[in-house]
Amino acid sequence: MSKFVIEMEPEQVDVIVLHSLREALESLEKDFEGRAENDCQLGIFSNDRLEDITYIQSHIDAFQKVLRYYGGNDTLF
Repeated sequence: MSKFVIEMEPEQVDVIVLHSLREALESLEKDFEGRAENDCQLGIFSNDRLEDITYIQSHIDAFQKVLRYYGGNDTLF
């Protein structure tokens, strides 16, 4: 197996991390919508629908807080 070393500037790493956080947030938002609208959708954090919705929302809030702190509200892509 070959190994590669990639040197990146800190700003490049920031962009990659922010992009990953945004993707995770979008996924949670879709899960939230699906779980809130459909009793049949599988739970993410709990099989209890209302408890699951609460957990998903708390994770969404946390992702949004982290993105605000790191300036992730700016469009980088």
